[in-house]
Amino acid sequence: MPGVHGMGPTLTFDGSLHVVWNEKRLRYFAGTDYHRLAFEPEVQHAVQLALQQQGLSSGGSRLTTGNNATLVQLETLLARFFGVEDALVVGSGYLANLILLQTLRPDFDVIIADEQAHASLLDAARAVQLPVSFFKHRDVESLKHTLNGIANPRRALVVTDGIFAARGEVAPLGDYWKAIAAVGASLLVDDAHGMAVAGERGRGTWEKFGLSAENLYITGTLSKGFGVFGGVILATHVLKQRIVEQSAAFVGHTPMPVPVIAGAAAAVQFLTEHRERVHRVQQAARWVKQHLADVGYAVPQDAIPIISIAFPEAERVGKFRDYLLDAGVFPPFNQYPGAPAGGHFRFVVTSRHTEDDMHQFVEILKRFRNA
Repeated sequence: MPGVHGMGPTLTFDGSLHVVWNEKRLRYFAGTDYHRLAFEPEVQHAVQLALQQQGLSSGGSRLTTGNNATLVQLETLLARFFGVEDALVVGSGYLANLILLQTLRPDFDVIIADEQAHASLLDAARAVQLPVSFFKHRDVESLKHTLNGIANPRRALVVTDGIFAARGEVAPLGDYWKAIAAVGASLLVDDAHGMAVAGERGRGTWEKFGLSAENLYITGTLSKGFGVFGGVILATHVLKQRIVEQSAAFVGHTPMPVPVIAGAAAAVQFLTEHRERVHRVQQAARWVKQHLADVGYAVPQDAIPIISIAFPEAERVGKFRDYLLDAGVFPPFNQYPGAPAGGHFRFVVTSRHTEDDMHQFVEILKRFRNA
């Protein structure tokens, strides 16, 4: 299903739960907007109001004329949502890791990365010229072995995704932390797919495992669970000041457009007031995965709303794609990094999908399995 120049298919959204592809309107169980907040009326209204009152441009670097009051408000709302001392918003989630590692560069001699860590973590490590050692994917024993091979583990920074984007695999952060704390190393979690999704209050994978944000470095994005755009670094006041003083990427980059900032602020406020949406997406994930497992699909039994379905035979991939189209469902096949060899169908359930939506989705997949 490659699109132009090897990109994904060219889609147009038709509301929050449908897309138009090749002139056909299809139900949409895919993407990364896990609450479909991009379509929430409060969020859209905030965007429209900011556009009317403040225009598009953020006005420059935050060290000059770009420190917009709405941006400061967004950081306050994020700190409250995550229960941390402070937060720093940057232009994108990808950029957040570079900005943080530029700041932390003097503190560490080596990066220890999950072998499937997101490219933004690895690009950032290379950009600051820190050597990188790898441990096996989500393997605690491999992490311990790698840490034991470091001359001074107190100068080592372990980096991992909290939830891996392709298949929704969860990093075992609790076990990681025990191994890391035992030798005095540090941990950076890119929680792009965990923020607003994992944990009792939607604070992320660190909350899911009962860890304290004070002991970790945490980056993420506003483009997934919050449904808008921008990167975020959870921080103390001291770390935030260090970033402003030491990160050339932070100083030199321009923040998101003001309407986007306003939309993100409205999304964070909405989820702060409606934590039940976090519980709903987790419950939906558990229900769908349980029913798919009951008929033989190999899906983990967890509360992560990403559902990866792969077929080893190319012919079966094509049959499943055609079957979904006939059933009126967009076939989200891709070969994004971290996907199984040969690609997979990456489905997503959201807090906006109704019980009827989920029942129909499960029944469609059951019929193919039983055919």
